[in-house]
Amino acid sequence: MLKPWNFVPRQQKRISDPLPPVFLIGVPRSGTTIIYQVLTNYFDMIYPDNWTHVLSGSFPFGVGQSVKRFGCKPHNVYKSFHGKTWMFGWHAPSEFTPFFRRFFSDEETHFISGDSDLGTYRQLKEEVDAVSAVHGRKLLIKNLGLSLKITFLSRLFPGAKFIHVRRNAKDVIHSIDTMRKQLGIPEEDWWSIKPSNYPLLKGLDYPDKLIGQVKSIDLEIQAQVKHLRPENVLEVDFDGFLLNFESEMKTIQTFIGAENRGDNVLKFIPAKPTTNRASLDASFLSAIETAGLA
Repeated sequence: MLKPWNFVPRQQKRISDPLPPVFLIGVPRSGTTIIYQVLTNYFDMIYPDNWTHVLSGSFPFGVGQSVKRFGCKPHNVYKSFHGKTWMFGWHAPSEFTPFFRRFFSDEETHFISGDSDLGTYRQLKEEVDAVSAVHGRKLLIKNLGLSLKITFLSRLFPGAKFIHVRRNAKDVIHSIDTMRKQLGIPEEDWWSIKPSNYPLLKGLDYPDKLIGQVKSIDLEIQAQVKHLRPENVLEVDFDGFLLNFESEMKTIQTFIGAENRGDNVLKFIPAKPTTNRASLDASFLSAIETAGLA
């Protein structure tokens, strides 16, 4: 990863005041990646793609190079490999993790207190604000680690909007379990977002650890979302998004306030929602019931 530098090229003149960013949040495996891909393809928004990812030392510079290379063309990518998209093209949307690791440590937890000193994160705010100000378009960001920083982000970026994707907890748990087995992740290892009680969860038996992760992240997101102004948060049910695609897209577009991207957008064909919760092991079903997620 390139070392950070605060660089906004001269040709990147600001054409507007900074626009509040839009954050896509949710529990891992809740459908945030495909919704991120659809929104950035259909709507005329700025987003960090895989080209920007490589140039994460400066968000404004990376986006500028991406715009120079791809213009406002759609990426037309609705594929991912467990949330990763780099193998499907440079213009495909990225979680932009190297950029956010410049500012946040995730050794013990991804949670950041809403009372954190905003001055410490001045560089983060300057770079994010510069992207929308230079290009005069809304910025959409999806990085699941930010899902536990909602209160903090709403203070750092007044007026920021949050799209909260939710999915049936059993489907989420089944998806995480299946993905871990496909990747060969040992049961004793942790994967993905660490809620604030991560030190307590990491030593539990596998079913309790996975279920505790999902429940804790969901509860922490809900606790932070409820303090946002109603006009700044939109809850999207993943199954509902697939079943009622056109109406859900209109609702999201109105909430974001973005224009359609235009021609050459590959149409997204929603798949019928699938549920595999019935195939969960008995140990999971028992633990889910105990956790109150049944």
